[in-house]
Amino acid sequence: DNNRYAALASDAQNEQLQQIWLNMLYMPIKPVTIGMEYIYGERDTLTGKSGVDHRLGFMARYNF
Repeated sequence: DNNRYAALASDAQNEQLQQIWLNMLYMPIKPVTIGMEYIYGERDTLTGKSGVDHRLGFMARYNF
C-alpha cells in the first residue's frame, strides 16, 4: 500500500481478482452442438470495495 499505484487507487483498480469458468458441450446428433457456460468471479479493489459476479451463457451451433 505504500507505492504510487496504490496511492492513486480508484474503484477500478483490483488488488485481487479470481474467476472460475465452467463449460459444458453436448452433441445430441452429429451436426448440432448445444453448450452452456457459467462464470463466477470475485474481486477486491485497492480502496477496500469487493464484488461478486455470476454469469450464465448458452449457445447452439449447427455445422453444415
